[in-house]
Formats: sequence, structure tokens, C-alpha cells
Amino acid sequence: TRDCKTSAFLLHTAALIVCLISGAFLPAYYLGNTAKEVAAFTPVYWYVQANSLIRGLQFSDPVMLLDLFKCFGMQLVFGAAFYILAAALQCQREEQ
Repeated sequence: TRDCKTSAFLLHTAALIVCLISGAFLPAYYLGNTAKEVAAFTPVYWYVQANSLIRGLQFSDPVMLLDLFKCFGMQLVFGAAFYILAAALQCQREEQ
């Protein structure tokens, strides 16, 4: 249906924009400060940050490990938020 195609188009466009501003397609140092500040509110940003930390990780440095755990924690927070949102939407659909 037309609504389904429109929704899919908007979803894919939004996902590409999030990946672009989060540093998934190009290194974050090419992005401006505003883009980095906005990207911090997306789970892709924290995934990219964790991958960057793992790539240069020295397991003897506790500061880097704390930063890595911060990235993992932020991803868990986003996962929990998306789960709660999906559960709320499901309850709302069942009521209708």
C-alpha cells in the first residue's frame, strides 16, 4: 500500500541520516561540533565510538576501558528505551 511505502521510505531516510551524522560513513572529525552534539543522542554514535575505542584499545589503560563501558551502557539505555517505546505502542494498538 501507499502508506506502507511512504513509511518505509521515511524510515530508511531517517536511518541513513542518523548514520551519516553519527560517523558511521565517514570519520567523526570531518563533522562539525553541532553534528557531533546531535549525534550523541543516537545509538549509532555510541556504537561507532565503541568500535573506535576497541580498535585502539590498550587493555592496561583503565580510562579507555571506562570509556568503552560508557559506550556499552549508552547502547543498553537506548535498547531499553526502544523496548519500552515498542511495548507502549503495542499496548496502545491492542486498546484500539
